[in-house]
Amino acid sequence: MNDTISILAYFKRYMRQENLNLTTFARMAGINAGTLSSIINNNKALTVDHLDRLTAVMNLPAGNFYEQYIQEYLTILTPNWRRFKPFIYRCADCTGSNVFRMSFICYWKISCILLSYLKLPRISFFKVNMRWQPYYLKT
Repeated sequence: MNDTISILAYFKRYMRQENLNLTTFARMAGINAGTLSSIINNNKALTVDHLDRLTAVMNLPAGNFYEQYIQEYLTILTPNWRRFKPFIYRCADCTGSNVFRMSFICYWKISCILLSYLKLPRISFFKVNMRWQPYYLKT
């Protein structure tokens, strides 16, 4: 996988190579054609479910684009549990030695992303608790 090409570019290239129009590609993946059009045109973010379905249509191994998905979708957007949770569960479902290694790398990268966003609130929460601690001890 060439990391300089976006996931969406891979999808577009596959559609050209296989002479598929958007509707046929969407039908093969079990995705609504309007939804796929919005994803391809960058009007809607790609979900891990859509990624898995499109990857399966392309006959690529499960999780083939996961590391790139982290870079293109999970690091750019503000962390959102609705986006991270399905990705984490899908990584846990992957099996096989090579996929396990990839899943571990993905877990590590996701942990780094989440901790970088959670560091400031944790410190602020700790400072607030330290500030209010004497009041708790008096009661």
